[in-house]
Amino acid sequence: MMEHLGARGVAVVLDGRHMCMSGRGARQESASMRTTAVRGEFVEDRALRSEALGLLLGENTRLG
Repeated sequence: MMEHLGARGVAVVLDGRHMCMSGRGARQESASMRTTAVRGEFVEDRALRSEALGLLLGENTRLG
């Protein structure tokens, strides 16, 4: 993705829901899983990574 877009970094967040837990009538209707991956500058710059993931995950972040 980085090469194709010419980006200096990529951050990806995937949220998934386990249908086997909610579809069968199991009591864990909200069973979910989150996976994150960072590459490039997001690996090297901790502050940049924290800010980007905060924005992607909908957390309050302090910009600037």
